[in-house]
Amino acid sequence: VSDDKQRLTEHFIATLPLLLDKYRADPEKLANLLAIPQYFELDIYVKSRQERNLEALLEKIKGIVEKMHDTDVLETAARTLEYMCVETHAKFSQCDTARRTLIDSIVNKYKEAIDDYRNLIDGAETPDEDEIFNVVQSLKKVAIFYSCHDMNGWEIWDSLYKNIEDAKDATKSFPEEATKYCISACFFSILWGQNHLLESNDLGARGDDEARELH
Repeated sequence: VSDDKQRLTEHFIATLPLLLDKYRADPEKLANLLAIPQYFELDIYVKSRQERNLEALLEKIKGIVEKMHDTDVLETAARTLEYMCVETHAKFSQCDTARRTLIDSIVNKYKEAIDDYRNLIDGAETPDEDEIFNVVQSLKKVAIFYSCHDMNGWEIWDSLYKNIEDAKDATKSFPEEATKYCISACFFSILWGQNHLLESNDLGARGDDEARELH
């Protein structure tokens, strides 16, 4: 299996960014191509001095996520980035920085869209199709990336929960699809928080055991 991963990585390491460019208008091919790095031997980027191609791949993923709205493409991109951000990977820091930059972009787009939407509603105006689309699609990206990446550090829980509350008020006319994405994002926010608590408890228990061994 290791040999297969190495051959796959060596075959696509330089060409994948170019292929992502070539098929950027074809969601089905794009999703398939985006899945390939999940089978890479990531250390080859360092061993073969291919850091530039890693940077190019991360840039392509960012550009695709920012421009595309296809669910399969977004879900695959989120999973691939999750795989590339394993802490044991030699280039984790570079991948993690790229991930944070992308999540910054996703969150900022959401904040812009929801601010515009709320301002219209508060001013007794009716959002047009574009404004509704921006809210729904920005929340879709938030929900999809929350499922693979801990976004609690971006502190959007209150905003997401307000949307769910607004959905109960007919005068707010909050889109049903957007509400589903808010609920999904909140669900994963709770799971990430729970995961941190379990890890903290586990570390605390191990620390107590180690302290007892020292006495």
